[in-house]
Amino acid sequence: MSNRSLSALALAALAVFAAPRLHAQRPGGPPAPGQEHGNGPRGQQPQGPKPYAEVVTDKAVSDTGVFMLHRIGDQLLFEIPRAQLGRPFLLVGDMAGAQNGTGYAGVVSVSRVVRWERLGNRVLLRNVGYDIVADSSTTVSRAVRVNNVEPIIMAFDVAAWSADSNPVIDVSKLFTTDVPELSVSGRERRVRHFDPSRSLIEQAKVFPTNLNVKAIQTWSSDSVPQDRSLGTITEVVQYSMVALPGTPAPRRLCDSRVGFFSTEQIDDGTREQRAAKRCYIDRWRLVPKDPNAAVSDPVKPIVFYIDPGTPAKWVPWLIRGVEDWQPAFRHAGFSNAIIAKPAPTHEQDPNFSMDDARYSYVRWLPSTTENAFGPHISDPRTGEILQSSIGYYHNVMNLLRDWYFVQAGPNDPRAQKLPMPDDLVGECLAYVIAHEVGHT
Repeated sequence: MSNRSLSALALAALAVFAAPRLHAQRPGGPPAPGQEHGNGPRGQQPQGPKPYAEVVTDKAVSDTGVFMLHRIGDQLLFEIPRAQLGRPFLLVGDMAGAQNGTGYAGVVSVSRVVRWERLGNRVLLRNVGYDIVADSSTTVSRAVRVNNVEPIIMAFDVAAWSADSNPVIDVSKLFTTDVPELSVSGRERRVRHFDPSRSLIEQAKVFPTNLNVKAIQTWSSDSVPQDRSLGTITEVVQYSMVALPGTPAPRRLCDSRVGFFSTEQIDDGTREQRAAKRCYIDRWRLVPKDPNAAVSDPVKPIVFYIDPGTPAKWVPWLIRGVEDWQPAFRHAGFSNAIIAKPAPTHEQDPNFSMDDARYSYVRWLPSTTENAFGPHISDPRTGEILQSSIGYYHNVMNLLRDWYFVQAGPNDPRAQKLPMPDDLVGECLAYVIAHEVGHT
């Protein structure tokens, strides 16, 4: 056989074997549910979605809200309504329970905006940024979009499709493996590695606009605070995912003459001959019930809940510290704009949680640290304050005693004898809380 004949046979064979691959790469529209498989590890193709009843079995404990949640043993499934795909959510992670020396319950460590996106038979959890923006009606908005690809935090295979074509995914690994974007401990402590075998989902709850997942997470560590004989750090982490407001709050531009906490963006869609830096004041959304009244109650007041772990004798003083801001809001046209109340008990409201990102709170922290703090979480699109978590350490009272003794002792007989009376210490605590509320 001639070399020319061999070449012809080789080309024919190549065409036969290459044809299916070329056909598979031919562009087309998005696949219908169940018609596409992504490549799995080592190039293997994972099994496609199963029938719904084989995934959400009769053993599932289900609950409905912004998503549908299904618990099957240690497995947690999200059934995501199609209407929620693409919607921005605020994802907050805070310590719900801390090992001695590793931190304090209530301290927020994770705060980011995410969205869920379906791509064929996969669902992607993406991180959303608003640092660089441009009005969608401008041509430059396309350049902004293609140069701001949203990072994929995690990708999930669709396990099943509901009757309404909603994807069902297993999200267990999101909360029980080492995910840097959701890490509360890994980057801040001397840990070796995350241990999935000693990590599990403790609880999952869903509500109309948010869901909460509480996970026990365990790390191996070379330097465990308080007990160097240990090689383990175990913490309870609460993740809250809250839908951002469907109607963003009106923005208010910063004023350099007054100090504010602020949200900043770079706007590339202006008519200016440069990218413009925009600065928006971080502020609560207060809307008057009666817009025609000189002073009106707000539609939704600012509410701070007092930690049930607070020593009872200090609770009234903490409430006073929060509500000391009412006169300032009255000057702005609002009555009862800011209130504080004890957190409801489980019997009063079984769905209430101090770790729920919908609620603001004042939390007592058992520590020798002489300090307090008052951070907040705001909508990165507008600067609207969505939640605040004030914390005060037990020994801030020691600092207040020393301050007051030195500064006011000569003029106030109550400060001339130690220990100071509770009413004086209470006034000092109210001052600290009012100060921290000002930070929000």
